[in-house]
Amino acid sequence: MNQPWISGRNRDGWHILMPPFIVFFLVSLFHTVLESIPNFYFWLFLVVFIDVAHVYSTLFKTYFVREEFNHHKGRYVLVPIICFVSSVFVYRFDDFLFWRILAYIALFHFVRQQYGFFNLYARHEAKSRLSIILENLAIYSATLYPILYWFCGPKRNFNWFIENDFYRYSSDKLVKIAFVLFLLIQIAYFARITFLFFKTKYFNLPKNAVLLGTLISWNVGIVVYNNDIIFTLFNIVSHGIPYIGIIFMKTCNNTYKENSILKLLFQHKYTWISFLSFLLIIGFVEEFVWDIAVWKEQFSILNSLDLSKFLWIIVPLLSLPQLTHYVLDGYIWRSPKQ
Repeated sequence: MNQPWISGRNRDGWHILMPPFIVFFLVSLFHTVLESIPNFYFWLFLVVFIDVAHVYSTLFKTYFVREEFNHHKGRYVLVPIICFVSSVFVYRFDDFLFWRILAYIALFHFVRQQYGFFNLYARHEAKSRLSIILENLAIYSATLYPILYWFCGPKRNFNWFIENDFYRYSSDKLVKIAFVLFLLIQIAYFARITFLFFKTKYFNLPKNAVLLGTLISWNVGIVVYNNDIIFTLFNIVSHGIPYIGIIFMKTCNNTYKENSILKLLFQHKYTWISFLSFLLIIGFVEEFVWDIAVWKEQFSILNSLDLSKFLWIIVPLLSLPQLTHYVLDGYIWRSPKQ
């Protein structure tokens, strides 16, 4: 049966669909080993090489593409300016409020990515309004129930950015009601696709793999385990690698190869080496500055450097690529031509 692949079964499988399942396999078999790995290596692999790298991969679909930048120049100029000015204002008013707002924006971005991939693989399907509502409920509940469990259930041993960046309202009753609704929605969705399979003999493999991967990564990472390393693995790998993957798929076409800004990176057959090398280098540079200026966790030799008086400008500046990425991502995938 024909499947709505973006760039072929193998590329889609390894770059977009498989990451949450691979993490689930590793966590299921080696969770005690994973918990004993030094924090530096998790920081280097997860934060630098995936999380920060996926933020900068947006450049290859926006600022690095001349036609795209010229077509939406106002957006690409104004968004970072507005983000930076707003960040400075909020951080100077209340630095904790800054981190709380950024955490909610990031969470919204992560939720919407799952919805985006799910609907991308459903792009060729003709559906009734009722089917659309049920599918939206299925993919959103896959993320929103674990989030509500995080906010209202037993205290979790992890945060998004800093301690207590999300507001908590403890309510076991609300969590139980949400779980029942979540379960009913998922049962209804899987009953529907089972019925349609027997009726049409067609099963949308990548679309339903996105939903299943979302159910696994969000529920296992947040609800089943209460561990910072496991949560971070699921959260970053399941989000960052598919994002980098789809950007690379788009970057590999002839339009981008012929772009004068990108031709230095894509003038040979091993384009993925140039692509990833750029992301890893710029990601490491940013996180190195974050660590010596703000977090002071990985490079203790520089802990004596006191920049606390300048954090009101350093933090908004360092978080600018991330915040710009969150905002622009709401636009760049809307047009089918993108």
